[in-house]
Amino acid sequence: MSPSLRSLASLYVSSLLSQHAAAQIPQIHGSGTTNPSKCLWKIMRLFEERSRQPLRLTYRAIGSGNGQKEFLGADNGYAPHNDFGAGDIAMKKGDYDALTVTQGRGMLHVPFVIGAVNFFHSVSGFAVEDEVGLKLDSCTLAKIFKGEITNWNHADIVAQNPASSLPDESISVVRRLNGSSSTASITKFLRESCPDHWPEALVGKVIDWPSETVIVDGSNAMSENIRDIGGAIGYIDVGHGHAEALSEICLKNKDGSFLSSKEAHAVGGIMSPVGDALPSAADADFSAVDVLNEPGVNTFPIVLVSYLYVRKDLGYFRTGDERTLFKLFLRKLLDPEIIAECAEFGFTGVPENVRSMALAGIDALDASDGTPWIYETEADTLVGAGMGQNVISEKRRDYAEYARSQSQGSIELLQDHVFTTATAKSERPVDRVDAGGEARAVQAALVVSVVSMVVAFAAVIVVHLKLKSNENGNAAVGLASNHKNNETL
Repeated sequence: MSPSLRSLASLYVSSLLSQHAAAQIPQIHGSGTTNPSKCLWKIMRLFEERSRQPLRLTYRAIGSGNGQKEFLGADNGYAPHNDFGAGDIAMKKGDYDALTVTQGRGMLHVPFVIGAVNFFHSVSGFAVEDEVGLKLDSCTLAKIFKGEITNWNHADIVAQNPASSLPDESISVVRRLNGSSSTASITKFLRESCPDHWPEALVGKVIDWPSETVIVDGSNAMSENIRDIGGAIGYIDVGHGHAEALSEICLKNKDGSFLSSKEAHAVGGIMSPVGDALPSAADADFSAVDVLNEPGVNTFPIVLVSYLYVRKDLGYFRTGDERTLFKLFLRKLLDPEIIAECAEFGFTGVPENVRSMALAGIDALDASDGTPWIYETEADTLVGAGMGQNVISEKRRDYAEYARSQSQGSIELLQDHVFTTATAKSERPVDRVDAGGEARAVQAALVVSVVSMVVAFAAVIVVHLKLKSNENGNAAVGLASNHKNNETL
């Protein structure tokens, strides 16, 4: 065989082996709401890192409405485009009935976290660390988002913030593109709490906004525009808002208390509306669920339940082992210790009665044709069985995960040190002659600290990628070897 033909043959065989390897790797792919996306990404990554065999778990953050469309697959003969959908709103009755009654294909709502949406702003004169934030009630917010109040020193705003000096600054309203559960939630809240100023026609994922609004696509773009546009106000899940260090509105609740989501979360005011609001079975119609604007002195008024949308018939998965892996993934999303990984993003787990309801629905899913997956916890060592192929083990870690866990605490201490140093430098009186030198010292310290943080992150990423590359390479070599042995036999 000529060298050129030999090269072509090698490329062809390599291509076939790559396709074969991809087909053998268990995969789960979801899409939907952006709000708990970081939570899902983190838990998916832990599954991949703690599995003996290679796994591929992905999630596309495209909004609740689009996640529902891909799950329903109405444009695809009601075959789903994703393995699961996710959203912060229940399926509408019309969509639920179309799938379950007309098409005869059952589905589950699996509630897995509770979060909140709030309004964030960039009004000058307010800082994130302020003990008392900007206070607004729902009627004032309704007038702002309808374009009836256009300046931050408007009398209605001043009346609710008598101790604050409000600037003569124009208001820029930032709102999400069509299909956002956050839009559905805040418009429903405004309607329920201030019906005189927010009509029913302005409720939903898709509404007619004033032309002057700033349109953004996704939570990240919302955060960026609130931060970068002076005098802006927008709405976002509180996890994203806090992570971006945005200033949060103190929202007036049904009992007349002004409170931020952080204040409510500290006293259980995020979870409190959910326990008795959901159906008793996961395969029931959830379209009437409403946990907005519930009573309670410490209850936050815009609470969201995040769901996974799951088909009762898992036949669309590619293999039996993918079905059993998916069931384990669903169960671990309801494990209090696992879901605690999402606390940093502003989410909390569901109440015990909701958890039991969801687990019963998951247990009823048929995955009997696959090898069961086992989860080994840090506390319980499964000698022998823990080394099986279908095992996710908390004892199995790669070095990148370990390095991240070790470096996170150091990075947080470094950030605190930088903040403390900069604050101390800025508050300490300095001689006129040395003012320039002091300023340069502060700037130099900040630059060095930032560079150190960047280097630390880069090192972790490089180590992680290298280890993953070696892992995937070893997997491919193993598959190629098996293929060669099969040919020999």
